Amino acid sequence: MRDSTTRALCGCLLSLVVLLSGCSTSDTGTQSAEDINAVQTASTVSVGKRQIVPTLSAKATVEQAASFVLSTPQRGAYRSAVKVNDSVKAGQVLGWNNGAEIHAPVDAVVRRVAEASDDVPAHYSVLELEYQGFAVTVDAAALLAVAPIESLTGRFQIAGGLGPTDIYAIVTSPGDQEPASEDQTPATTHNAVFQGVNAVVPVNSSNAGAPDEAEESVAPSPEQPAESEPKIGPRPRVASQTLLCLIGKDQPVRPGQVATVVLAGQAQADVLAVPVSAVAGRVGKGTVTLVHGETTSLVEVGLGISDGAYIEITSGLSEGDVISAVAPYLDPRKK
Repeated sequence: MRDSTTRALCGCLLSLVVLLSGCSTSDTGTQSAEDINAVQTASTVSVGKRQIVPTLSAKATVEQAASFVLSTPQRGAYRSAVKVNDSVKAGQVLGWNNGAEIHAPVDAVVRRVAEASDDVPAHYSVLELEYQGFAVTVDAAALLAVAPIESLTGRFQIAGGLGPTDIYAIVTSPGDQEPASEDQTPATTHNAVFQGVNAVVPVNSSNAGAPDEAEESVAPSPEQPAESEPKIGPRPRVASQTLLCLIGKDQPVRPGQVATVVLAGQAQADVLAVPVSAVAGRVGKGTVTLVHGETTSLVEVGLGISDGAYIEITSGLSEGDVISAVAPYLDPRKK
């Protein structure tokens, strides 16, 4: 009888423990959900100033490099020092624009040369060169909209292999359109740039007469036969918003390899910025959720440079404003 009573009592105690444990677990779960919801509700950020380096990251495929273009940095006279099919070395003078030298960024072959002129506009494509090596191509329209092309530097990382490695040169790719005929005026272009080598440098006093000397060096003399005249060829194609990131010939890459490319401009200090994740929209304009105590409202903002984590606010917000940390239309709590 006593054994039977003891077993019954133990069973009741065990049931009670299980019941209490279940209640405790349930209460804990409810509390955690409330805590999480409270954290989510309070998920806001303040608008503040910080340093931003305009940055673009992209995936690209290694391929044989295409041609690229060089343009005039300013309006004025243009003279060429080279002709079509010339092989040139990095740093070599290719021509002059308003008394400033145009240098080759890399070893290359001249494919097109614009005719000499006493008056061409700034950003006018005058030379097209071919780099006989490998490159990766990046659509940089968004980056070029907020960062001067002359400021760009870059690195690349081959998937599962080489890198990160400095990009040898950054140049502008020519557009796809056919070269203009002799009676057409080509569109203006963006200037080519590259890392570590200036495309256009001021001419110094020691070579101030170089343009005239170059004209003499390429001008045929009366004794020369007609076939010895320098080849000028069609005008170079206009530049596009696509950048060619040239890879040094000493780098062991192969066509078809996938690379991550990161391009960056000059750092800018005291930029009014918010996290990218808080903004709906990316190029030019966007929307954020402005928080006023217990109420919220959608605000359209102007957008500038971005480093991938933060984005510049050019209008619509002031320093110290509070916004939702989640971009409008993406908050799962908003229906």
